Parts: sequence; C-alpha cells; structure tokens
Amino acid sequence: ITKMPFVVLGKFSLAITRCSFIVVHDFFDTCDATAILFKPIVQRHEGCQVMCFNYPGQANTVWPRVSLAERDRGAVEPVLNNDWIADRLHELLKHAEQEGDI
Repeated sequence: ITKMPFVVLGKFSLAITRCSFIVVHDFFDTCDATAILFKPIVQRHEGCQVMCFNYPGQANTVWPRVSLAERDRGAVEPVLNNDWIADRLHELLKHAEQEGDI
C-alpha cells in the first residue's frame, strides 16, 4: 500500500475561470510549505485550485515494503525513482478526481 497525503487549496468549480496547478515540488520541499506559498494566490483568485502532495519518504507517507517471506520467494523492494513516482501521481490524480477534489 502506498499513502501520499495531499492538499487541494481552492474550491472545485465546473466553470473554469482561472488556472489551476498541480505542484510537483522538489524532494526537499513539503506539501505543507507548498500550501503556505500558494494560499494567498488561491484566496486572491477565486476559481483557482492548487494541489500538492508529499513524496514517499516524507511526512505521513507509506510505500510498499517487501516482507522477509516475500524476499525469500524472490520479491524485490520497489525503486522509488521518477517512473515509480509518476505512476503514483497518476493514481493520486485519478483518486482526487473520482472523489471530486479536483
């Protein structure tokens, strides 16, 4: 199981009047810091949304870990590279859309 906390600032609207952003920040930034940066922009521009998230390994995240029994059968730990993160981001975006967050 992978858990990546995310925040969506601004209100969802079908009438698109402003740009919305999905922020893929540097590994050393955090979702909280990014939200603080974008909060005044979202407040000033009604209809704008900003979505940010934490990478696996950052605060409150969980990523798949292979158990000892699985390792004995040849399973390997996932490599947390850009391809893996892109796949998780795709899943996160689908989830947020299905839940009506964005």
